[in-house]
Amino acid sequence: MHRFKYVFLFCSALIALSCLAILSTTAEAAPYKAPPAKTTPLPAITSVTSTLFGITAFSPTSIWAVGTSMHVPEFTGQPLIEHWDGTSWQIVPGPTAPQDKFNSLIGVTAIANDNVWAVGFSMNATQAIGQPLIEHWDGSTWQIVPNPIALKSGNLSAITASAPDDIWAVGSTSSTAGTSSEPLILHWNGSIWQVVPGASTIGNSSLLSVSAVNSHDIWAVGSSSDAKKSKILLEHWNGTSWQSVPGLASGMNFDELSSITTLSDHDIWVAGNSFSQPLQVHPLIEHW
Repeated sequence: MHRFKYVFLFCSALIALSCLAILSTTAEAAPYKAPPAKTTPLPAITSVTSTLFGITAFSPTSIWAVGTSMHVPEFTGQPLIEHWDGTSWQIVPGPTAPQDKFNSLIGVTAIANDNVWAVGFSMNATQAIGQPLIEHWDGSTWQIVPNPIALKSGNLSAITASAPDDIWAVGSTSSTAGTSSEPLILHWNGSIWQVVPGASTIGNSSLLSVSAVNSHDIWAVGSSSDAKKSKILLEHWNGTSWQSVPGLASGMNFDELSSITTLSDHDIWVAGNSFSQPLQVHPLIEHW
C-alpha cells in the first residue's frame, strides 16, 4: 500500500509539473517574500562558550531563554538564563550547580510571571553520568527543585504545562554504564515531581519534546533505536496512561522526531530528521 501511495504521489507530481510548465508560458507565480528578520542583541558573556537551547513567552514583555555557559578546557558549565522585558535581554542569576559538573538547561515553560520552569541535566564530566536538573522561578529567584530519580542517571529535554498543577517534563534515563536508555517522563502535581510510566519501548529510546493540548491530551516525541535502525517515537497521554501512537516511516534507516507543537486535539505538527547516510540528512515533518 505504501508503494502504491508513493507511485501515485510521484505520478501526481509529474502531472502537476507538466501543467505548471504549460501555465508558465502565460503567467508566472509571484515569489514569496518573507519579512526581514531582525537580530536582537544579547548581553555579553566573557571567558566562556555559551549557547541557548530553549525559549518560551508568557507575554511580549516576559520571554525566557535557557542554555549553558561552558568552560571549554575543564568541560564544566553553569546554566544560562536570560529574560526579555520588552526592551532588552538580561542575564538572570540562577542557583549555582556543582562546579565540577557540566550543567545545562534545555527546555523552559512559563505559566505566569512568577511561575516559570526549566529542565536539563547535570553531568559528571569525568564519568559522563548525568542527573536530571529542574529549576523554578518564583518571581524573585531561580531555585533547584529536587527530582525524583536521584539514584539513576538521565536527562530532561523538554517541558510543557496545561496548568500550574499539571506540568510534564520528558527526556531519557540511562543505565549506569550508559549502554542503554529508556524514556523518562516526570509529572508535577503542584507539590512534587513524580515519575510516570511511559509506553513500552524497544531498544534505546528517548523523548525530546512534549506539548499539551489540555490535561488529558499530552503528546511527546523522540526516537527508538538499535545499532542498525532508528524509528520515530510518538507517545500520548489520555488522562490515565501513556500509550504509543504509530507514526509514518520515511523509508530510510534512521528517523527521529525532535519537536512537537499542538494547536488542538486534531491539529498537531511534529518535526525531526531522517537519513540513511551520515551526510545525507533530510527534514521530516508529520501532521496529526
